[in-house]
Amino acid sequence: MRKNRMRELLNAGKPTVGTHVITTSPEIIEVIGHSGLFDYIELSSQDATWSP
Repeated sequence: MRKNRMRELLNAGKPTVGTHVITTSPEIIEVIGHSGLFDYIELSSQDATWSP
């Protein structure tokens, strides 16, 4: 089973670092995820423009 790094940090009473992103682009989320800078990404596409 894969370790849940964020859960481990929370259980240890340590802070987690995240970012809020407003986008409809999965590529942007992948880049942020692979950067290793954040423990989580809060994704909001509610106010982003969708186009085909």
